[in-house]
Amino acid sequence: MTAVLPGARFGHVDVRIDPATGDDLTFDVEVTATDDAAPEARLPLEIMVDAPTGSVEERFAAAPGPGPASIVRHGTWPDDPAANQYGLSTYDGVQVVFRAEHAQERGWAEQHTVFVHVTARGDPPRAERLAAHIGSEVPGGARPGW
Repeated sequence: MTAVLPGARFGHVDVRIDPATGDDLTFDVEVTATDDAAPEARLPLEIMVDAPTGSVEERFAAAPGPGPASIVRHGTWPDDPAANQYGLSTYDGVQVVFRAEHAQERGWAEQHTVFVHVTARGDPPRAERLAAHIGSEVPGGARPGW
C-alpha cells in the first residue's frame, strides 16, 4: 500500500491518542527503508490519502492481498426537496469494501460490497432512489455505516 498510495498517512484502526497533544496518532512508513513485514506489528491499519478520482482506485483494488480493505468517498448526495431530504457531507458518501460484508471491514468474505451512506441513521428509501438513479438496487436492509 505504501507504494500504491505515496504520501498517505497511516493510523491505527483502534484510535490511539497522543497524550501530549490529544491528536490522533498517525505514522509514516518509509518504503525504501522497510520491508513488507515491518508494518505488521501495527495491524490493522487505516490508510488516509486525498487523491483525485481515478488516480489510485485500480492499483488500490489490486494491492491489498487477501485482507479486507475499502475505498471511501465522502460527498453530498443531491437534495430531494419533494421528499424533504437534503444532502449532508458528514454522513453522505459511498464506500467499496473489498473482501468483507460490513462497512467496518469486519470478518472476511469472498465478495466485495458497495455501501451507500445516507444520513446519520440511514434512510433506505433515499438509498434505494440513489441506487435506482444508476440502474441498480439495494439488496437487503439498512446496515450500520461509518
